[in-house]
Amino acid sequence: MAGLQEEPGVNVGLVVACTLVIVFTMLGVWLLSVHIAHGRPNGPLAKPVTPAGIPPDFGVLEQKQFTESSPRIEMAEHEHALLHGYGWNDAAHRSARVPIWRAEQLLLAKKGGADAGR
Repeated sequence: MAGLQEEPGVNVGLVVACTLVIVFTMLGVWLLSVHIAHGRPNGPLAKPVTPAGIPPDFGVLEQKQFTESSPRIEMAEHEHALLHGYGWNDAAHRSARVPIWRAEQLLLAKKGGADAGR
């Protein structure tokens, strides 16, 4: 036979596939470099195009700093002060407020618990 003969151990299909992958990869890199060189970036980093008449900041939500106070933060601080601080419950100073850990100690002492002395 005078045709192409394959060498033993050489897979012609694999060689052709690898050659095609290399050629198309090089072609893609070249096209991308030409595209970027002409000032036409494309992809996730490209500037968004907004239709005429719509301001560029349309849809941007206002962001608040974490240092600003909110009702939820104020309520948590108030609850913390009630649970962990001393104070009066009434204007006549007849009922006092003690921290929760101290109230537990007083309750155990009243019941004669073992941890009453702490």
